[in-house]
Amino acid sequence: MSQFSPADYEHQRIRETKSRAASHCKVALILSAPYVDPDVRTLVQRDGRFGISILCRLDNVVIEFVTLETYKNNLDSLSESALKIIFFAANETLVLKQSCSFNYFKLEVDSEPGDMFDMATMVVTKTSGYQFLSCYREEYITFKFYITPFKPMLWVSLIISLISIVVITSIYKHYGELRTVSFAPWLFILATIFEESGHIPTKLEINSFFRLILGAWCLVSVILTNCYNGIMISELNAPLSAFRPTIFDHLICEKLEVRDVSKLSTSLVNFVVSLGSLSDLNYPLIITQPETSSRNGLTHIEWYLRVLYVLHIHNVKGKYNYWTQYIQDRGRTYASTTKCFHFLSLLPEYTARQSGFPEFMEYLFDHARDTLVFQRNTKLITNRTLQMLSLSNPRHIHYPKTFNYSDNDQSYLKVQIGIEDKLVDCGKAILITKSDTMNAELLFLNRHYSSKKFYKGKEILRPEYFGWKFHYFGTSKVPAYFQGLIQNGIYERLREEAVRRKYLHRAPRKKFEAEKLAPAVELNGAIITLFILFGGTVLVGYIVFIIEFFHSLCQNNYCLLWIHVNTCSK
Repeated sequence: MSQFSPADYEHQRIRETKSRAASHCKVALILSAPYVDPDVRTLVQRDGRFGISILCRLDNVVIEFVTLETYKNNLDSLSESALKIIFFAANETLVLKQSCSFNYFKLEVDSEPGDMFDMATMVVTKTSGYQFLSCYREEYITFKFYITPFKPMLWVSLIISLISIVVITSIYKHYGELRTVSFAPWLFILATIFEESGHIPTKLEINSFFRLILGAWCLVSVILTNCYNGIMISELNAPLSAFRPTIFDHLICEKLEVRDVSKLSTSLVNFVVSLGSLSDLNYPLIITQPETSSRNGLTHIEWYLRVLYVLHIHNVKGKYNYWTQYIQDRGRTYASTTKCFHFLSLLPEYTARQSGFPEFMEYLFDHARDTLVFQRNTKLITNRTLQMLSLSNPRHIHYPKTFNYSDNDQSYLKVQIGIEDKLVDCGKAILITKSDTMNAELLFLNRHYSSKKFYKGKEILRPEYFGWKFHYFGTSKVPAYFQGLIQNGIYERLREEAVRRKYLHRAPRKKFEAEKLAPAVELNGAIITLFILFGGTVLVGYIVFIIEFFHSLCQNNYCLLWIHVNTCSK
């Protein structure tokens, strides 16, 4: 990038004055406050944004888009690409101002809506919030598996038909001069259901009524049992049903009660007051570590927020040495990697290569601090507040294993690698990031880890609108051209391309591995259901045998004889 000399700058001012007089170009806008460096006058880039280094006395500097193309690929930055299109179409000049004035048109890129007194015109470009991604699934099997082959109406019709057959045949046998024949219709029906042949006495075999009723049922039972077995085999070969979390409430390990919030607020406020009176920074005096065996979520969250508050202070003062090790050693003693989900998030862009909190952890801490310390209105506790505080439980680890609060050389890529290593194991690890970049992350993981089934949650936490704000645009055509850019889908295509290029040169952490063989079936798994059914069937058979045995004894007068013998012996 060539530097601006005073002669070049004066020549540019004269050219702009002539252009304004001829009404060909307008000095159009002021971007967000530029980066001021009194020593140089060059275009610089910091944290992915363009700014201008200018002398304090200079009024404005015109940015030539042709120069931008030589400095940076025009598709790498969404904002620069959109600015180039709309300003060329409107035939207006892009100018960066050192200070903001109401006499100039001002543009804010990727800004939030603002308050009600903001008179700017805003064009919404995206909606973004926190969303989670994982490949965790918990397979299970229930007794519903055995009724899945048939629809509910078929089961109802089948049960009604079986009861009708048993009742009709029993009534006919009792009143049709066949009461002396030993035959239980329900046992014969049960045998045919399990594809076994039941015994029918000779007197009933030659009876036309029984031949029609039971013969028709035998044909139907063959069709039903074969259909049931075929569908059951297909269900057994298909993947088992699995639980997959879809909303943030599914991720909570221990949810706080409403009464706990007031206690937590009072405790945290007293702690903040104690911090102000602490002169020698002896924080262990006012931070009490809960017992590891304690299952009280309130106690753990209280301790965790206190330590995070100290880390927040040290983030400003640059003193991390002791508390970094403290929170990582103590925090992991309360963490539950098998029962509770592990929340992973990347570093915010503005803290890359600097010590700080992961993005989602920072959001949880800011929300807890604003709610419990600054607002302190515990009478208006919402479900969202309880959800946020419950997600702050240290039983959920909020950072990857390789993360270090005090590592100033910790890069965005280093944290990303640590998260990817944990995520592809498909354990209880959840990646939480902004929803506008979630699709690109999901596409990358599915492309390089095709054997894993990654999915994203259905809930978006803290959704916010972002867009471009136009202040005092007057007769400028820039807002109208930008709206056309949105409506025609060009801006969305540029945004997708910008996100795609962030993942273009990203390599997978682990090589593709073929799917491993299914683990051996263990007795503590779903196979136990088979033994339950077998044991239940045998138990029912024994009970029926005992009942039928005593029934046959009583029919042959052995029951009365046994009672008479016992009476005489007494």
